[in-house]
Amino acid sequence: MISIAVTGGIGSGKSVVCRVVECMGYPVYDCDSRAKAIMDNNPGILAEIAKRISTDVIENGKLNRNKLSSIVFSNPTKLTDLNRIVHSHVRDDIMRWMKIRSIDSRLVFIETAILKESEIDLMVDEIWVVHSPEYIRKERLRKFRGIDEQEFDRRSNSQNNYSFERCHVIINEPGTPLLPRIESLIAELMQE
Repeated sequence: MISIAVTGGIGSGKSVVCRVVECMGYPVYDCDSRAKAIMDNNPGILAEIAKRISTDVIENGKLNRNKLSSIVFSNPTKLTDLNRIVHSHVRDDIMRWMKIRSIDSRLVFIETAILKESEIDLMVDEIWVVHSPEYIRKERLRKFRGIDEQEFDRRSNSQNNYSFERCHVIINEPGTPLLPRIESLIAELMQE
């Protein structure tokens, strides 16, 4: 089995690339949604978040994601604390998932915005970085998620810089088709 991390800055199009490979029949692990599910279903994690981030982010035993985002994206120390709390659980979940997926797929993909800090870069065989110019990413986030420029900057600055070995770049901007690049990278992997 070959594992590929799909990463890139906020609004770059990681999810679009992952939807394409999923439509091609390959399994995709979405770190963001799985991390949310893990946090929601583990009272120990919620207690640790309340202790190290803020008790205000837990309401009626549930995580208030808006309050949490507001705190961690404006405070790098709190963001580091949150990442330390959650990442080890996500890595364990990825390992279980890969073991199951290895039975029926030669390639598996892991979508992650925080590759190095989560140490997922150490778990995978290859890294695909989805790249879009900043002005395009800002416009996508404003249009589709209602994220303003200030929020974009806070979130973007919290992500890593993507200079890794085993790294292939996928350009995601108007006029540059994604599918041929994805197909080419998969073909290379299948020849190994």
